[in-house]
Amino acid sequence: MMINKYGGYITESVDLDQKLLKASEDGDVNKVIELLDSGANVDVNTNYGRTPLIVASSYGYLDMVKLLLQRNADVNAKIKNGRNALIEASNFGYLQIVKVLIDNDADIESVDKNVWTPLISASLNNNFEIVEFLLEKGANPNNINTNGSSIMSASYNGSKKIVILLLEYGADVNVHNTDNESCLDYPCLGVWKEEYAQELIITGQPQNTRFLDNKIGIIPSMKVKYKEVIEMSDLGIFG
Repeated sequence: MMINKYGGYITESVDLDQKLLKASEDGDVNKVIELLDSGANVDVNTNYGRTPLIVASSYGYLDMVKLLLQRNADVNAKIKNGRNALIEASNFGYLQIVKVLIDNDADIESVDKNVWTPLISASLNNNFEIVEFLLEKGANPNNINTNGSSIMSASYNGSKKIVILLLEYGADVNVHNTDNESCLDYPCLGVWKEEYAQELIITGQPQNTRFLDNKIGIIPSMKVKYKEVIEMSDLGIFG
């Protein structure tokens, strides 16, 4: 038994758990194995609720993630703001970790306290391969948080490939956030570029309508068709 700096006693199990958290942050797989074999709690968490699995998923430690899951770590454990290992890996772009987590029954529709899902997080951060994988696994493209949906996140950051992909999987351009905005309120930079001005067919708007920030963009109630990549009307997006 050890004594901490305040004069209190630290049991051996608590000491092992703290060492496990440190080893998971350091990416020290061998140390983690040693500590787990010595009785450390695989789901020990920090004051903020971060478990070794969440830490490893956030840092991109694939081998560590596999090990912790083999040792029965809770794949859906959450930190205090509601984020879990899958949301963290999706946010930071760790595709292989996302795949391993899903294969181990991670909740693909999990949400944090701000209703961020793995798909919305991946869309916002331009993580195309993760967006594609999550959609293939059945993630809902129309979940909404306070900032909007996946397609709003992708539109805001100008992720052309992700916008197109989400549309192909049935993303609704008319989904609104809590400020009553939809992706039609964003310029969707990267999809609607000035050099493609002649590629747009615009109906129902005055000819002198100015685009957001003087860029070719999507404006509420505007019906557009983007010829270079996809005929959106063929997808039934604009009717």
